[in-house]
Amino acid sequence: KILLVEHESSERNRLRAILGREFDVTGAGCCREAAAQLQDVRYDLVLLGAMGEGVDTHAFLNGICSAVPRPKVILLAQDFTDEVLTRATLLQADGVLRCFDDVEVAASVAAHLGA
Repeated sequence: KILLVEHESSERNRLRAILGREFDVTGAGCCREAAAQLQDVRYDLVLLGAMGEGVDTHAFLNGICSAVPRPKVILLAQDFTDEVLTRATLLQADGVLRCFDDVEVAASVAAHLGA
C-alpha cells in the first residue's frame, strides 16, 4: 500500500495512474492530509513529492517515523542535484526517485517494495 504525497494535482494524478496498475495507491495533496491518512492506515511506502514553499516536511516525517512499523520513504525529484540529495539525507529518506519516466517509476517502486 502506497501513500503518494504531491501538491501538484496533475503530477499526483499521473503517478497514481502509473502506479495504480500494480499497487494500491492513495493520494494526498498536502502533509496535513497525508498525516491524517497515516493515522488511519498502515502504508508500506510513502512517496514524498515537492510540497511547495513553507511546508514543514520535517514535522511530517517525524510523524512517519513514529509509525510502527515505519513505512519506507522515497523522495520524488526532477533530478539528483546536491540540494535534493542533501534534503533526502536530512529527511532520512530511504531513497530518491526521478519521476520523469513512467517505466522507471513503476520499476523503482516495485524494487523498493520487494515486489
